[in-house]
Amino acid sequence: MKTRILGLLTLIMASMAYIIGLYVACSYSPWMGILYALLILLCVPVILYAYCRKCPAQNSCAHYLPAVLCRLLPARKQQPYTIKDITAVSISFIILTAVPQRWLIDEPALLILFWVLLITAALIIVLNLCGKCTNRYCAFCRNHSIIEL
Repeated sequence: MKTRILGLLTLIMASMAYIIGLYVACSYSPWMGILYALLILLCVPVILYAYCRKCPAQNSCAHYLPAVLCRLLPARKQQPYTIKDITAVSISFIILTAVPQRWLIDEPALLILFWVLLITAALIIVLNLCGKCTNRYCAFCRNHSIIEL
């Protein structure tokens, strides 16, 4: 139960960070807000499909919500992540994180809050959830990791 709560907390924190990014993008220009919202709507399913959908621990996922959303996506064989999977996830996270930086620079308090939320979520995941996760294909899984080229 504790891992499920921490998993949901990290999703909320990351979501709050990206909502802050969306807020500053909208404040700068409604069109930039729409663009960033579209990027979020594109990148999140890419992450879910490339990473979460292949996870053998979907039914016991501490984050819970991604596992539920994954059921809406086409099935994938649960096997080691490929370089394509890792690249898709990495680029999606980079886009979600880098795009709002242009506007966050002008709002130092929101910039700091954005990064505190993301870094705290990442630390909670790595320090508290990865050790309990059974996704043996994940590079952060302490059980063992397998990546295929």
